[in-house]
This record gives sequence, C-alpha cells and structure tokens, in this order.
Amino acid sequence: ISGEPTVMVDVPAPTRGALAGLPVPDAATALLTWLLRRRSKQRYRLYGGKGSKRRYLTLRDAAAAWTRDTSVFGVADLHIRDTSMEDIIDPDALAPFNLLTASTPDVQRQEMYSLVISTRGYVTDSHSDAPDSTNYCFTGRKLWIAWETQEGLEHGLEDVEHVRVKGRARFDLRSWVNLPSARWFLVGPGQTLFFPAHLSHKVVTIDRYL
Repeated sequence: ISGEPTVMVDVPAPTRGALAGLPVPDAATALLTWLLRRRSKQRYRLYGGKGSKRRYLTLRDAAAAWTRDTSVFGVADLHIRDTSMEDIIDPDALAPFNLLTASTPDVQRQEMYSLVISTRGYVTDSHSDAPDSTNYCFTGRKLWIAWETQEGLEHGLEDVEHVRVKGRARFDLRSWVNLPSARWFLVGPGQTLFFPAHLSHKVVTIDRYL
C-alpha cells in the first residue's frame, strides 16, 4: 500500500455470527434487518438536512430513516467495539491494516471501529481522519474526493480538522483539480478503501451506503 489510498476487492467481509459467510448483498440485507430489530433506547448522533444539522436517533430509527430514503443524513459514530454489534461485525477482520491494536494502551485508545450509515446525496464537510482508516462497503456507493492536506491549505482548500471555519469548509473544484495531489475514488459493494491520514477529503454518497 505504501501510504497511498488503495481500493481493494479481495478483503473478506468483516462479519461474524448470523452474517458470517454470506454473499455481500445478503450480508447487507442481514445487517439492515439486524439494525431494524434493535430495541435499545440509546441515541446516536447524525447530521443531515440544510446546514447538516445535528440530530439524535436510535439504531432502529436511523435504519428505518435510511430505508425510507426521504431525508438526507449521515451517521459516522456508531461504535462497534464492546457493543452488541460485535455479535455480527468482527473487529479483527481488518486487523492486517490495524497497527494500533498491537501497540501500547495509550496508542490503542486512538483506534476507532464504527459503522457508517449515509443516504444518497449526503456530502461530508472537508476533513481528515487520524489515524489512517480502512473502509469496507456492504452496500451503496461513495465518491471520495481527496488531496494532500497541507497542499490544499496553501491553495485555499479548508479542512475542519485544521482550521476554524464558519459554516462549511471552503472547497473550490477548480483549485482542487489543479493540485498535484488531487485524486478521487469510487467505492462500492464488496470493496475496501484504505485511506491514509495525510489526505483531506470530501465524500459524496451516490447510493445509500452501509
């Protein structure tokens, strides 16, 4: 991988229990069914609507809203480790990419394993993730628009992790396309994207994504 973003097609699905061994489309359906059957009252943060306003929904309500596909929103902090999601999602499946879990306790605390839910038309603000990330797609499609963070800042492309912004971070398509580091990726079912932390990015959900 050599520190470059990479789209892979042969990484096993990070599933276990009732989802283990299912073909990708069936695993996606089973995952959605599992979410719809949750009875927990715990609420999770999601962003959506005009101005990407923050709301809170239960797992079941978030999955139901995703199924209806009548509103635009995204959820990124549905944590899997030490939750009931470990019954169906295997946190160790992506272990070959994850050096953090083999390090000291302080470093291990930087690791996060979560389920991402987004509806078509949802666009993240320009941001960067630390540390590196590995993203497995069960269903849907996303367009990743990426650039080297410091280079972008020097050419007026903001990143909410590095500068304070009012409203949305500044992004200009003409400036982006002229950056030497500009690149884009289309990620779909059964594909895995390795994405290094030194790249800023915007992500557009083309088809409902899990």
